[in-house]
Amino acid sequence: MSINATACDLSINATACDCVTKSGEACKKSVFYKFEFIHSETTDVKYSCNLKNHRNLLMKKLPMNSKMNVFKKIKNHFQIIHSELSCLDCVRVFDDVFCQPHTKHHTFWMNFVNLKGAYMAETKMMNTKYSLNKLTSIIQKRDQINEEIEEIRIAYENGSDSLLMKVDSLVTELRKHNNFLNEYMTYYRNTYVVIEKAFQTAKKEYIDACCCVKLPWNEKCEHEECSICLSETCSKEGGYLECGHVFHNDCIKKWIENNKSTCPMCRTSFDNNKILDVIEPI
Repeated sequence: MSINATACDLSINATACDCVTKSGEACKKSVFYKFEFIHSETTDVKYSCNLKNHRNLLMKKLPMNSKMNVFKKIKNHFQIIHSELSCLDCVRVFDDVFCQPHTKHHTFWMNFVNLKGAYMAETKMMNTKYSLNKLTSIIQKRDQINEEIEEIRIAYENGSDSLLMKVDSLVTELRKHNNFLNEYMTYYRNTYVVIEKAFQTAKKEYIDACCCVKLPWNEKCEHEECSICLSETCSKEGGYLECGHVFHNDCIKKWIENNKSTCPMCRTSFDNNKILDVIEPI
C-alpha cells in the first residue's frame, strides 16, 4: 500500500525523460518523476517529465503482479512520495492513471472477482465449520455443564465426595467446548472480518467503476422530485423503485454502493439486479 515518505533522497542521474510524444519522437523535457518498477527478480527505472499524460503512459508499464516506487524531483534530488504501489493502489491514489494490462475499470473488476471467490469460500467454510446451529448447541452444552459443575460443588460442600470423578469429566468437556468457541472467535476476527471488509470495499469500487443504474420510468414520474437530492428528475436521469418513490439514477447508485437494498424512504426491499446494468470487461 502507498505511504508518504520523506527519508529517501536519491541523486538525479538522468538528464532527459523517457517520455515519447504523440508523433513518436523523444520528449526530451526535464526530468520531474522517477519510477522504480519492482519485479520478482529485477527492478526497472524510468524517468518522466511533468506532463500528466506522459507520466501516465510510463505508469501504465506496471504489470499486475509487480510494485512501483514513485519519486518526485525536489531541487536536485529525488524524494520518494509513494512506496510499493500495486496496480490497485495506483488507480486509488492516481484517479486518472490506468495500469497495464487493465484500465481502472478492469482493475476494480478483477479485484472484485478475485475477492468475491475468496469471500464466498470463507463464508461457505464458516457456515459449515461454525454453523449457527453448531455454535448454539455448544453454548447450550457449555451452560449445562457449568450448571452441573455448580450442583456438584454444592453437593461436595455438603459432605458428598462421590461426584468428584464426574467433575473431572465435565471440566474436560467444558474445556473442549471453550476451545472451540475461542477458535471460532479468533477465526472470525482475524480472517473472516478482514476478507469481508476487503470484499465490501472491492464491491463498492466495482459498482462505482463498472455498473450503471437505470430505473424504470413512466409518465407519473414527470416533474417528480428525487427523494434524495430533491431536484426534479427526467426519463434520462432517473425513475422509480417498486415502492413508487422516485430517484435520480446516480443518487440511488450511491445508496446501493453502501450495500443497501431497501428504499431510502420507506425501507421496502428491491432487487439490485433489476436496476444495475453491469458492464463486464472483455
